[in-house]
Amino acid sequence: ATMSLLWSIGSAYFCKKEDAADYQAIHLTQTGVRAVFAPMLGVLFFNLVGYSGTFGIAITSLLLAIIWMVSSYKKKLVIAP
Repeated sequence: ATMSLLWSIGSAYFCKKEDAADYQAIHLTQTGVRAVFAPMLGVLFFNLVGYSGTFGIAITSLLLAIIWMVSSYKKKLVIAP
């Protein structure tokens, strides 16, 4: 249940209240685009660099996403005096 809730509200965390619908629409569109292209890219990477290389690409992508997310969170974070 928690994952479903986070999926629905997670994209709205970084926006103003009035922009939440637009952010969710962009989030879902990007998820659809990823669903179309990611499997084909996975097969391509597997054919080019093998299992370990494909896994390395996936881990690198994940780490970059984590760094980007933490950076975005720190920019948004406001500490009250």
